[in-house]
Amino acid sequence: MVEVTCIDEVNGQFFLVVTAAGVTIRTPINEALANFLLSLGVPRCT
Repeated sequence: MVEVTCIDEVNGQFFLVVTAAGVTIRTPINEALANFLLSLGVPRCT
């Protein structure tokens, strides 16, 4: 099972943070996709 954890931003680059089988994976995404996911309620990483 894959769980979307949050959207992270580091130096203007965006990452989708997901957890799969207990492993956290950070996948680079573009700003438009990050903003879309944030608008759907995916939280920002703190």
